[in-house]
Amino acid sequence: MLFHYTNLLTAVTATFKNTTLNGDIVNSNTGETDLVVNFEKAAITGAITTAIGTHAVGKNGEKLVMQDKTDLYYLIGEETHNYCDTGEKYGVIASLDAESKWVVDETSYLTGLNIADAASITAPEGKKVTMTVNGAEKAIKAGKYKGKIVLTVN
Repeated sequence: MLFHYTNLLTAVTATFKNTTLNGDIVNSNTGETDLVVNFEKAAITGAITTAIGTHAVGKNGEKLVMQDKTDLYYLIGEETHNYCDTGEKYGVIASLDAESKWVVDETSYLTGLNIADAASITAPEGKKVTMTVNGAEKAIKAGKYKGKIVLTVN
């Protein structure tokens, strides 16, 4: 029996509570589903973004096709990401509660952003982060934003 998970899910949701994270949260499956990321009393330093993913290939350029060959098993999960607006149907929606902080250390592409009063979105020390929504620059402040959201680190 074969299942295609998009028939079962409208979004993949991850909630981070009472934690501090370092690293990127990436959705390169934007043709299939949204990634909804919620922060509750949590902090992250990294990108939260959509991306185009490219699967790794074998030493002679072979593609991983498990149905035909199993000798490339070590490529499972190996993917590089180009952070960008993918132009696909779905994206990434991030929400920060009043006690959450996001240090954006790499330009991030979102389709939704919910910022509670007192939540913090900043850049690493010595850098600046700016936000555009559908191409228009916006102040990074409490509110709900939807569309093509880009947080750029300068």
